[in-house]
Amino acid sequence: MEKIRTVAGIDVTFTDVWKNPTTGIACIVVIDTAENFKVIETVYAEETVDFPYIPTFLAYRELPVILKAYEKLKTKPDAFMLDGMGILHPRKMGIASHFGAITDTVSVGCGKSRLIGDYKEPPNKKLAYSPVCLNGELRGFAVRTKKNANPVFISPGNNISVETAV
Repeated sequence: MEKIRTVAGIDVTFTDVWKNPTTGIACIVVIDTAENFKVIETVYAEETVDFPYIPTFLAYRELPVILKAYEKLKTKPDAFMLDGMGILHPRKMGIASHFGAITDTVSVGCGKSRLIGDYKEPPNKKLAYSPVCLNGELRGFAVRTKKNANPVFISPGNNISVETAV
């Protein structure tokens, strides 16, 4: 894999997360990691979402509006990071895996809480990490972004290894 320089972060919010249907708003921000994380591009998309929130089926709810925002991008980043899981998912197919497979891009999942797998708390220091395994298989890493912060859960979505994703 070539060096990853430009990275896009993707997230979705809702006007009323518990209402169905509701309005979903996706945002994609592309940064240049070699230029002090300079923002290169920001795009948004809005769409009516009528798939209910069901744990482990996030892609069905959020991916349509994400893809609408993706179509607006002028920059094609080296990698995408999505709020959700990649292969650290019961079916190895979290939202980051869906997105990467559909767009044929490098994608990484970054979840705020553990969905599955066993891990030991990473040391309490910035960028410390520990493996997350399920049935003996490495599926991702728990990463502490700064001291005293809860870890986030990183896993590959598509076209990237578990080790490179972290």
